[in-house]
Amino acid sequence: MNTVASKFIAVATTIIVAGCAVDTGEDTQTTTEILTTAPADSPGQAAGVPITVVPDSFSKVGAFRVYDARKAVDLTGDGQPETVVVHAAGPRTDSARIDLVILGGNADTLFHHRFSTQLYFIYEYRSTMSDSAADAKIIANLRHLLSDSAFSTGGPPARMQKALPGGIDRDAIRYDLKEAAVRGKYGLNAAQQLTGPMFAEMEKVPVSNASIDSLATELKAMPTFTYYAGGEATYTVAWSQVKRRFVRIFSCC
Repeated sequence: MNTVASKFIAVATTIIVAGCAVDTGEDTQTTTEILTTAPADSPGQAAGVPITVVPDSFSKVGAFRVYDARKAVDLTGDGQPETVVVHAAGPRTDSARIDLVILGGNADTLFHHRFSTQLYFIYEYRSTMSDSAADAKIIANLRHLLSDSAFSTGGPPARMQKALPGGIDRDAIRYDLKEAAVRGKYGLNAAQQLTGPMFAEMEKVPVSNASIDSLATELKAMPTFTYYAGGEATYTVAWSQVKRRFVRIFSCC
């Protein structure tokens, strides 16, 4: 692990470890602190200043295993980089909680998806793998979240352009709008889990084809971020100036 990465973990992860012991689905102040803390030995760097740090291993912090990475990339199309953060922490690497976050220039949270490293073993028997093999698989997936291939400029990646009209999954946008409506109604942030009744309520949220068309037209030329969250869950998001948030434009296997 390089010096910058180790200092980043030493300074930042000690703030959050206690807050990761139990996943309550709530976003906590400690989470915000770690995501906006810059490495101690980065000259001129302060909280929220975009940098790129992608470690090749977890670090031990007390009883916890912690992985912290971030990448500076312009995802809103304004010529200024945002910071994509990958933070994973837990007593074990194969059951660590992952917070995938996109921070704006002012360290404000523009996007947040929380999931578990357990999802990387859905189609494999973890019990048949050595700890080192499991760690290697997890690290490979975490590093891939910030690989160059995860990002595109000037519209969706070529593979989506070939598979979908304009590279946009209209059903993904429809679902995104339904979910956003329910989250807005109950005041839930992106890290909080919807309940069963909320999912049922989502199905009843009306979404017009015109609203989908409008977003598809707006987002067809925007930068995109595609990430794999385990199992068959691959998502692509793009920034909407109209909605002032990231919108899911692809969701599939």
